[in-house]
Amino acid sequence: MLELKEIHSFYGRSHILQGVSLNVQAGEIVCLLGRNGVGKSTTLKTIIGIVQARSGRIFFKGEEITSIPTHEIVRKGISYVPEDRRIFPNLTVRENLILGTQNLAKASQETKRKNLEKVYTYFPRLGVRKNQLGGTFSGGEQQMLTIARGLMGNPQMMLLDEPCEGLAPIIVQELTKIIPLLCQSEGLTLLLVEQNAHVALKLAQRGYVLEKGEITYHGPCHEMRESEEVKRKCGI
Repeated sequence: MLELKEIHSFYGRSHILQGVSLNVQAGEIVCLLGRNGVGKSTTLKTIIGIVQARSGRIFFKGEEITSIPTHEIVRKGISYVPEDRRIFPNLTVRENLILGTQNLAKASQETKRKNLEKVYTYFPRLGVRKNQLGGTFSGGEQQMLTIARGLMGNPQMMLLDEPCEGLAPIIVQELTKIIPLLCQSEGLTLLLVEQNAHVALKLAQRGYVLEKGEITYHGPCHEMRESEEVKRKCGI
């Protein structure tokens, strides 16, 4: 479904991604691991078009998306959930969620209603508190709201950046139950960046390890969990 071929990305003169190649098959959960500052979040931002690749090619469902604008990439079926959540604190939960339908070609009131019902099924506390301002939520609740908003656009693939960062263990445990359920029930493909390697390797089927902007290891997660090399590279 998604393929990156020899991607090079820069921040100014800083060469962040140095020939990154990876692929994600339809229906998979794939994790991208590595220590802080190695380019994991930059990889997601390059896929979604926030950071422009200097060279290399990105394909989604066989179509090249390397140089097209972010809003067009989203309309093709990729949802991006950033690590800083970016909810609208002065809007209600429902209003935040409705914003997630903006990139749908024809978001009728019926479509919005059905999508709201769907996300409330996965995140019941959002339904209970749909009229509450997003800014009054805890960090974990805001993370749930951000993921739910990403689902409102009926994506085929989600790029999920550090969903468990700074969250209480009980919320992390809840998210690790919800995420695979979403992928299975909605037919969602997921590329996951997560600093907590234990969580990522539990959720995903395959993984890649980034070091200094380069992929230095990839394989099935059951092998990665036992690999001393992966433990060393990821600081486990």
